Amino acid sequence: MAPPPADVDLFFFPRFFEFMIFTDVFLLIVSLAYYDRYEYVFRNAGFVISTVLLRVSLSTPKPYDLLLALTAMLYGLAVLGVFACFSAIEHGSVERQKSPE
Repeated sequence: MAPPPADVDLFFFPRFFEFMIFTDVFLLIVSLAYYDRYEYVFRNAGFVISTVLLRVSLSTPKPYDLLLALTAMLYGLAVLGVFACFSAIEHGSVERQKSPE
């Protein structure tokens, strides 16, 4: 039986983020089959990129790992903001088409 790793963070977080990346890619592939709207595919692809950047930040040297992790989080928030903007525009155009004027 192998001894437990000295630093649990070096064992758990890389494996956890690899699992998250595979799950995100799987969800992206599944969403391509079920969503015909561009903004959903854009959002899911953006979350995959954000998760990959977070995973890369775990193996980056110390001064740059925080910068890369913050970049990944800001990128995820930007993708979410763009998704919300597209959804608001789409719902606004749908509401204008439905309203009898």
